[in-house]
Amino acid sequence: MVERDQALDITGVPRPAGPKAQMLSAATRFPAFASTMDEYATMVYLCTDAATVWPISRCDLDLYYSPESDFMNPKSYTNHGSWVDLESAIALDNKFFGIPDEEATCLSLNQRMILEVGYQTLYLAGWTRSKLNGAKIGTYLGDVGSDWHSLTAMFSWRFHEPMLCATSLTSSVVPARLAFVFNMKGPTMTFDTACSASLVATHHGHMDQINHRAWGKEDDGALCGGVNTLAEPGYVGNCMASMLSHIGRCFTFDRTADGYQRGEGAGCFFLKLTEDDRVVEERMACLAGTCANQDGRSASLTAPNGPSQQAVIRASLRMSSITTNDVAAVECHGTGTALGDPIEVGALLAVMEKGRDRPLPHTSAKSNISHLESAAGVAGILKCAAILLHAAATPNVHLRAMNAHLATAGFPQLFETEITDIGANSGFMGVSSFGFGGTNSRGDLYAKADIGPRKCARGYEHAKLDIVAAPCPKCMGQMCWMCGVAIPTYSEKSKHKCSLVREVANYDYCSECYEGGYRYGASLGSTLQWEASYRVGITGTCNGWQVDELDHETDGIYSGLIMLGDTRREQFQLVVNGNRENVLYPACALADQSARVVGPEACGRAQSWLVDGFADGAHEGDLYRVTFEWGDKLRVSWQLVPAEERMDVNEPVAYHSRYFIVGSFTRWAPQEMVSDRADPHLHLASFSVGSSSFEEFQ
Repeated sequence: MVERDQALDITGVPRPAGPKAQMLSAATRFPAFASTMDEYATMVYLCTDAATVWPISRCDLDLYYSPESDFMNPKSYTNHGSWVDLESAIALDNKFFGIPDEEATCLSLNQRMILEVGYQTLYLAGWTRSKLNGAKIGTYLGDVGSDWHSLTAMFSWRFHEPMLCATSLTSSVVPARLAFVFNMKGPTMTFDTACSASLVATHHGHMDQINHRAWGKEDDGALCGGVNTLAEPGYVGNCMASMLSHIGRCFTFDRTADGYQRGEGAGCFFLKLTEDDRVVEERMACLAGTCANQDGRSASLTAPNGPSQQAVIRASLRMSSITTNDVAAVECHGTGTALGDPIEVGALLAVMEKGRDRPLPHTSAKSNISHLESAAGVAGILKCAAILLHAAATPNVHLRAMNAHLATAGFPQLFETEITDIGANSGFMGVSSFGFGGTNSRGDLYAKADIGPRKCARGYEHAKLDIVAAPCPKCMGQMCWMCGVAIPTYSEKSKHKCSLVREVANYDYCSECYEGGYRYGASLGSTLQWEASYRVGITGTCNGWQVDELDHETDGIYSGLIMLGDTRREQFQLVVNGNRENVLYPACALADQSARVVGPEACGRAQSWLVDGFADGAHEGDLYRVTFEWGDKLRVSWQLVPAEERMDVNEPVAYHSRYFIVGSFTRWAPQEMVSDRADPHLHLASFSVGSSSFEEFQ
């Protein structure tokens, strides 16, 4: 083990020995469009504030919100939250999961998101539909019951399927439905311990694998996670209990902390208890220790209990067989409450202060995405994995003045407001979650840096690689760095052997951009072929990012029109079958027609094609015809429609953009900007700086 760590150039804590629960994959659907682990890590490292005003597509502000809420006027006194975008919350490819349309219509948002996020996690771990059939995989999920569950009667009345509503809305069915769809034979459990639910689920999934190994029972792994979705009734109940922040954010560690802010989302990860070298090499992280306990009798039923929090942390560290000095950073529950934050920081100080010789960074995802309640634990544990993989602690958002009640004297600790090096390229990191009923939980991860300046050396030999990819300088798509063969988004997972030899010895560009002939060899074929049932739509600035279906001209060829707006530049992507999780996008941002087409998949939200009418000398209102070809190669092209041909086409409806500014000077309510009289392309907004001498805006 020591020789192996030296080969990997590990400078921090050595890898834990023996069979451990290896985290092989993870998938997210968190606020701020964080649909992958990379997007989630990017979001927290960039100090993103995902909280917004209630979206009009989800909430009735007039009916449920009033800043003067009280027991005589039971409404929500806050109108903010961290929301998953509507498309990601409600969209479901029910045909893929074998669910009839009438039943899919009744499914709760929790079941919809877990079906997709759960399968995405399993697929990333190497499980396909055929492999999942009969697999002994347990499913352990935290789900306290969506706010939408209070609307069961409305679902029955609206969809006329009262027989389906019980199974479509019940929390216990959330993991069971995933197991039913794929015929997985492991245990399925739903945990409702409030804010600690998903971390308690993780603990039970971890312990079940340990017990199954000890008992000699077959176990193929555990899918652990949590889900939470929001609606207005949940806000009203929490406001009546004075739990939520009046300011609209989780001000973790800050003196303005006055309660937590709510958030929604889903996250899952796959665990496999093994010590197989190949699995250990390919893992994301290692779950070394977990624990759960109960406060018992505290000052009140919902009051945090410091000694119980200390006990759960010590038990998890003991199971991990590590000392406090091995912990590189801590992910706090950190809800931003006046009582909870000081008790949690005090418990960490009591456990960590002995034997520690370097500062301990404190972070909390709730400052970014608010409190996801039953999904808060999985958001925290996945953030731990991201921090260890980057060897850098994330900043805390909204931290300007420390809470005076935090115990910080005589203990080396950091409450960082910028990206902070953890000082080594490997280490342990733990996350704590505390339910308001007194159920506490803890999990400790180990990982080595895989990204960034402290990235560890790879432990495998080059000869064992399937393929080494590099971006093509012309189309920016992935290609084999040796033979230049273009690598499709979906290709066979078999070993790649460089056999494609060109007549002209120029391997600067990929095989799709190379225009010469070949001496011998064959290109990598895509496993995803066009089918006649596929529908392709266009979404972009030209239609307000709605999806307008393209005309199906002939086999694999689609086309449609877009109209230039006032900027004379339009961005767009393509969507397959109306599902925004199946997006076709270019290999680089603001791409021209030479860029490789990537997808369909959920990644690449920030990458789109750019029709630059300004550069073409086109005018506002001019039309472009966009053509998409789905053949052996995927190609997107466009051309300006001549004026003499416009009489023969059905012009799209002109879309006029409106621009808004939100900021602290408007209490983050949107304020429309006005166009300048002299230059209608210039939009303006004005505001006065308050007593704080600074204002934030987006």
